[in-house]
Amino acid sequence: MKTLCNFLRTTKLVPLVLVSIFGLFIVACQDIYDPNPVEASEEIVKESFLLTPAGTKIIAFSGTLEIDFPAGVIGETTYIDIFSYSLSHVGYYNHNMMKRGFGIEIGDNQLNLLDLATLRMKFNLNEFMDGVPESEGSLTIYRVYPDVYYPTYIVSLGECCVDGSCQMISSCIEKGGNFIVGVK
Repeated sequence: MKTLCNFLRTTKLVPLVLVSIFGLFIVACQDIYDPNPVEASEEIVKESFLLTPAGTKIIAFSGTLEIDFPAGVIGETTYIDIFSYSLSHVGYYNHNMMKRGFGIEIGDNQLNLLDLATLRMKFNLNEFMDGVPESEGSLTIYRVYPDVYYPTYIVSLGECCVDGSCQMISSCIEKGGNFIVGVK
């Protein structure tokens, strides 16, 4: 070993050896990280709406998602894009989430709202990733940062109102983002 170290030191091959070892490490780890976990076959649906300063009620995806924007919530008319996407292939760090999430983009620059809007999402207890939740009262709406496919931060919107008769859960939002119904 001592002879090998002396040889490498005198022949100035240390950088070459280190680069080679690093290259082998990269090749060996190539299959561990998938930079694009979303399959091309995953269903992503988009609906667009016009949001006005006079107030707007949006009903998207046949009533699966509703948003009530009161008058004065924005200063000027803008578009809002709402996305619905499958999450059945994403893990959420010990959170039992529904298999479908929603993305809400308000305007070109993700405007912050001047007042709170009410977000209502339909849920189905049989569509959770880790099995049926114990009760409807254990549900909340989570905001996921930075996006749903690479979640680094998941936070509950806080107090939610669950209506079991119509399987809807609601909370207030102050801006767009990515939202998922999950168990507290």
